Amino acid sequence: GVLILTHRRNLVDQFNGELADRGYKKRLSAPLMGDTDKDPNVEGPVTVETYQWFVRNVGKISDAYTIVICDEAHTALGEKTSASIRQWQGPIYVGMTATGALIARHVTDLFPTQTSRFDLAQAARRGVISPLRCVRIPPGVGVRSISKVPLRKGEVDQDFDQEELAALLDQTPFNLAIADLYKTRFKDLPGVVYTAGVRHAHNVAAAFQAQGIKAVAVSGETPKRELTRTLAAYERGEIDVLCNAQLLAEGWNSPRATVCMHLAPTASRRIYQQRVGRVTRRQPGKEAGIVVDFVHPATTNDDPVVTLHSLLDRDVYRGGAIVVGPVRRGRGRRLRVERRVLPVTSDEERRAQVFERELWRIAVEHLNWGEQHAWAALAGARVSSNNWRRAKAMLHFDSTGELRRRYLVTCLQRNRNTQLRLRALTEVGQLKDPEAFDEAVELVGGWSREERREGVKVLLQAMAEKPIGRRDQAARWIWHLAEYSREVHEEYAVSRWPETKRLLGLLVNSSGGAHGRNARRVVQATKKQDRR
Repeated sequence: GVLILTHRRNLVDQFNGELADRGYKKRLSAPLMGDTDKDPNVEGPVTVETYQWFVRNVGKISDAYTIVICDEAHTALGEKTSASIRQWQGPIYVGMTATGALIARHVTDLFPTQTSRFDLAQAARRGVISPLRCVRIPPGVGVRSISKVPLRKGEVDQDFDQEELAALLDQTPFNLAIADLYKTRFKDLPGVVYTAGVRHAHNVAAAFQAQGIKAVAVSGETPKRELTRTLAAYERGEIDVLCNAQLLAEGWNSPRATVCMHLAPTASRRIYQQRVGRVTRRQPGKEAGIVVDFVHPATTNDDPVVTLHSLLDRDVYRGGAIVVGPVRRGRGRRLRVERRVLPVTSDEERRAQVFERELWRIAVEHLNWGEQHAWAALAGARVSSNNWRRAKAMLHFDSTGELRRRYLVTCLQRNRNTQLRLRALTEVGQLKDPEAFDEAVELVGGWSREERREGVKVLLQAMAEKPIGRRDQAARWIWHLAEYSREVHEEYAVSRWPETKRLLGLLVNSSGGAHGRNARRVVQATKKQDRR
């Protein structure tokens, strides 16, 4: 016989129903105890019970069971359950879990032989489960930073202190905002919301109901019959949103569930993956499961709050896009996909690769100050005629002008396109920024002769149109620009006034009194010329 162990009583009924639907109804049996022989009419009895029942009756269970299947095997790592498993050594134990690696302990401590491994990413890619999309929602100014909530060590891993988390998140304006968000973004999509405690779950459900959403809160305090009726109503479509703290995080199976909203963030990868697993069941018409993380869009993978991208070690966040699983374009997508992306990996080398690969799609306004400057410099060096306007539009949030100045100056320094460098030079003149203009004057001096000539024209025109900097700065810039274009002026003078070359030659090659006379001749000749 086969004994299946699970960690919640309501999951026993769920298992029995699914086994009956799959043709095992005749093999389902009540628990066999002691020396009681099995029912002769039942070949290979199958019994589903809880771990709590197993701990209470470990010395009394019939030896008719030769295989024990431990569902959610990570929950069997408690002292009492693991001791009971080691005590009854007759049957073969098979542990199944979606979260093998834990913080404090490992499933292999109790189940030493790993026969197969099939992780979330593999299952999604092969079509065993639904693909997953992700949306990140900033918590808002009314909610204090989650990072200030202390971590508490649990039986197998650590998580945020639930009481302090509830005090932080359970605010009426925040709950109403979440309900409005759900109604606006997800409309009639069925979902499950994970909250910080039972009271928070009921308050969130009330906020959803106020928005006209069919929502109900459930918890371990919900009577068994009422819970069964509620879950059945959810499957029939009479309820669209279930709010709970942790009751529905493990074992609960509902192919209809589409949206997983982590209203209460978690620092436990085990808990997070179990939550996400509720929306991975496939169903006709279900294009993908949608995971909602309440974090800043640029939150990196090393943040204490677990996100879908940190769980799967993804490099780039793009709102609404497929994170794992095959992309089926145009097939029932229910969520708008953002155009721009953000690097979320914490590895510096991989972040640099994202900048190189996704330069013109990065949401620059969400980067930190240092990376914004790095992006502006890289964009200035890589910009072309086709994306010049896009680059400027991506810096629309730059109220101080620092990023635009960095972008333009780097374009002058490193861009290979002559026309774009002259265009950047024109915009530097329009900034009326003395520091940027001074740097531009120095850079123009290192250009080739023809480029330098055009650059001097642009800078002199900018100084003529509007005042830039102090008078002493302007005088110094004019002298520099005159020096840069000296050869051009000499060539122009020689071509316009042929006598000039001869007089200048005499001046250079004379000394003493002759030198003075030649200088006066140059002055007199110059006065006679038409200098227009």
